[in-house]
Amino acid sequence: MKKYGPFGVAFDKQLLLRSGATPVHYVASNARHRGVGIGPRTVGEWFDQLRKELQTIAHDLGSYVEGQIGLHTNYAGTQLEFAVSQLASNKHINLVTLSIGGNDVLLVLDNCANAADVVACVNSQLPAVFYAYGQNLAQILAALRAQYNGTLVLVTYFSPSPDLNGVAEALNSVMTQVGSQFAAKFADGFGAFQLASAPFQGDACQAGLLVRLSPSTCDVHPSPAGQQVLAAAVESAIGGN
Repeated sequence: MKKYGPFGVAFDKQLLLRSGATPVHYVASNARHRGVGIGPRTVGEWFDQLRKELQTIAHDLGSYVEGQIGLHTNYAGTQLEFAVSQLASNKHINLVTLSIGGNDVLLVLDNCANAADVVACVNSQLPAVFYAYGQNLAQILAALRAQYNGTLVLVTYFSPSPDLNGVAEALNSVMTQVGSQFAAKFADGFGAFQLASAPFQGDACQAGLLVRLSPSTCDVHPSPAGQQVLAAAVESAIGGN
């Protein structure tokens, strides 16, 4: 059975097993997709980029990667139920990545889009959203940790626009506060996007990190270049293992 790394380079899993290679099993899930203004091609693609990054590392170490990506796998129930079932049935999994919470903020922005004072509307709703997000994230991580004690990486949210930097930082603050209680590592998606977009005054769209809708506008989802930035942030977070 062959596994394929970047650029279609094949290597044989059974041969690696016989040579004593260590497998890297992982479950990845996210909440970045909303299906608004974006085609299915891009949904979850940065996890594909992460797989390629992991394949490269694994191949260099004489190892290999096996993974389950919730968005690309047929399953019944919620993503959490799927992830928990995978962790319960496959005790070889040793990497879980999670990015969740962005949709909660996007709903607030949608709700306030036509308000007389958008900023005031958003500021009035965010505290309750952040509180609920913290509670929900704690429940999710508790469910994962009930079945899994390995490496858990939370990916902080990037800001799709300089105007939303403060909102992204506030969301990420809740993520890190809650995640630290569950021995999570953190991939700095926010900082990685800020660095990559610095030559463009912090504008992720103009930096080519977001899916482009027109010459001057973008979706909130990462482009292939943005996916590479996020995958590199995850790679950096687990690099010390």
